[in-house]
Amino acid sequence: MINLKQYLTRQQHLINKAIVNYLPNRNSTPVALYKAMSYSTNSGGKRIRPILTLATGKMLGAKENELLPVACAIEFVHTYSLIHDDLPAMDNDDFRRGKPTVHKKFGEAVAILAGDALLTRAFEIIATEVKDVKLSQRLTSEISHAVGAEGMVGGQVLDLEFTQKSSLIKRNPLEDTRFNKLYDKMLLMKTANLIQSAILCGAIIARANNKLLFYLSIYGNHLGLAFQLKDDAIDSPRQEKDRCLIKAKYHIEHAKITLNHLGKKTEVLQSLADYVINRTY
Repeated sequence: MINLKQYLTRQQHLINKAIVNYLPNRNSTPVALYKAMSYSTNSGGKRIRPILTLATGKMLGAKENELLPVACAIEFVHTYSLIHDDLPAMDNDDFRRGKPTVHKKFGEAVAILAGDALLTRAFEIIATEVKDVKLSQRLTSEISHAVGAEGMVGGQVLDLEFTQKSSLIKRNPLEDTRFNKLYDKMLLMKTANLIQSAILCGAIIARANNKLLFYLSIYGNHLGLAFQLKDDAIDSPRQEKDRCLIKAKYHIEHAKITLNHLGKKTEVLQSLADYVINRTY
């Protein structure tokens, strides 16, 4: 049986070390920009997305050195999204993970540019590190779709709309069917799509067949929705917390059931699903 705490610690250490190496050249990057990129990518975090890439790929027979560059690229994409989400025009947060947000430490302009640089660096890593051109194109297409207008960026727009619309009604917007639908779509696009993509990228690198990709896509969808619902539950008042937890547990249950169709040793992915629902931060 896997010791999940030890497993996560080992994987986080591996990813953290690799991320430093995949930052742009320090000597040829403007100092303020490099510092902001380094600060944002080394400020802690669960590293769940790259861990899922590594876990899925290894389960299907891919080698660590094939998976690690893409895993780091996905974490760069995720970090870019956090930098931009924290900006005054978005969530206007002053702290993340107990530290000042990037725009608070380096200014709004540098924060925007650091996010832009991390996003473009992610695709540069895939283009240069994945030697198989067709595989590189496939990974680029997968991640681009997950984070673009029909994915994470579109989800952030829905988040803004959700906030604006919810302020127009006095009762909890989650009580209203229309807001429920908007909320669920927002969760799918803003959070679940990139988690699903991280899983699929591991499978794509391992040259998984369509059947495996299909079930891993379903697993990733449920896991991603549960991840965000659990986050919402942690930060919500009691009534909303309970509602979010019920939905999160539903998605985790179905994520784990889906793994039974893979015909592989899925112990790590099963344990990661348990981690998502049981975490307290």
